[in-house]
Amino acid sequence: MSGRDLPAGWAQTTLENLINPERPLCYGVIQPGDEVTEGNTLIRVCDLVNGSVDVGHLRRISHEVDQQYQRSRVEEGDVLVSIVGTIGRTSVVPSELRGSNIARALAKLSPNGAVTGAWLAYWLTAPEMQDWLVRESREVARKTLNLGELAQAPVPLAPPPEQHRIVEKIKALTARSRRAREALDSLPALIDRYRQSVLAAAFRGDLTADWRERQDTGGPISVSELAAMRRHLWEAVAANRQSARQARYPNPDEVAEEAFGLPADWRWVTVDELCPVVQYGTSAKTSEAGGVTVLRMGNIQSGRLNFDSLKYLPTDHDEFPELLLDRGDVLFNRTNSPELVGKSAVFDEYSSPCSFASYLIRLKVAGLDPRLLAAYINSPFGRSWARGAVSQQVGQANINGSKLKALAVPLPPAAEQKEIFRRVAAYEAAVLNLLEQHDTANSRLATLDQSILAKAFRGELVPQDPNDEPASVLLERIRAERAAGAVPRRGRRSKGA
Repeated sequence: MSGRDLPAGWAQTTLENLINPERPLCYGVIQPGDEVTEGNTLIRVCDLVNGSVDVGHLRRISHEVDQQYQRSRVEEGDVLVSIVGTIGRTSVVPSELRGSNIARALAKLSPNGAVTGAWLAYWLTAPEMQDWLVRESREVARKTLNLGELAQAPVPLAPPPEQHRIVEKIKALTARSRRAREALDSLPALIDRYRQSVLAAAFRGDLTADWRERQDTGGPISVSELAAMRRHLWEAVAANRQSARQARYPNPDEVAEEAFGLPADWRWVTVDELCPVVQYGTSAKTSEAGGVTVLRMGNIQSGRLNFDSLKYLPTDHDEFPELLLDRGDVLFNRTNSPELVGKSAVFDEYSSPCSFASYLIRLKVAGLDPRLLAAYINSPFGRSWARGAVSQQVGQANINGSKLKALAVPLPPAAEQKEIFRRVAAYEAAVLNLLEQHDTANSRLATLDQSILAKAFRGELVPQDPNDEPASVLLERIRAERAAGAVPRRGRRSKGA
């Protein structure tokens, strides 16, 4: 990095030459003690977010600890950089945090007159410098960059007036990208609300209202027809799994007390009436070794199965083949945090046999497209039911199989089920395309900010002024002042030391 070409009037130096000798480079509080309500604020690495200090969760330290670590109090304009664990998080100290203390994992840089805090902070954030910080850090228990190494960090120095022009240009450009990022960050929540509104319309019958006006739906699926479908599925399962238990049918009208009105030819049924198999998964201990894939609650994401982070059971495990998944099985997450319990997805297929863990319930569905059952459970109606059905356990919520069987579900005619799924799938494809565009835009914004900083420190962001005093003259003046004052500098310790 020291051999990089610099613009005219710039100079290459090291960080130690840009630090105020009266406020040397230092790290913060080693033993902060218990948090207190009255005391000085303490800035930690976790408080440095997107180049600024998040003041919403600052903790406090006692006055005794604060007095012990006076050297690490910060002033407005100081630069903070993380040197332990997460290397290279950076921020300039704002005026409202003047006098705060910093934690051990942060270093405090107090610039001298040759450089501004903003210049240093932007340089430390630039991709080239971020690579240097990580490369120079040492791996002990955690990555650590010591102060001696940090003092030797290379810094390209522009004349102060040019620094000011560049910093103002960076601020203007990154402010625009920040506003774009904020708009993008709001998009996932809007997309989720849109998804939920589509599902709500689907299960109220609104989504296919125009279709019903033009079609003969063939009438509702009768109780006897549904019973026959259920019995046929049950017999197939029993033949394959040697299962011999049949469930009772609760009256769906009794469990749908708060349900909404349905279109003609639709009717309410219960999960118990639809599903001859409502089955808990395996509680056997899984491993990282290959075999039969065991899907867990973390594998259900946004109504789909994600096959990352998999666990396995041996192929000769004694619960197989009874607990092997078949195409069309619905997996219901019975235990999770309150906001996630009840999330569901349909197993389609995978490259190898799959089973499911005990925090999931497998449903085999007759008379209703399994994808529609999962979609209904994930819809606003299903989520509302789940919030009322949960039993709170130690830190988690639970919905057992008995409660799941009592869930009332709209049952459209078979022909309309196909049309509902076709339309929901079309909306979902549009949503997924929008999410892909969101991810791409986010990635491009991150690249844009990095390219802005790269151009800034190549001197390509703003025009130069030949009347600016060269940075080398300024550095020479600082060296002369230091020599006259005989102020010791903190730098890299020798290998012998």
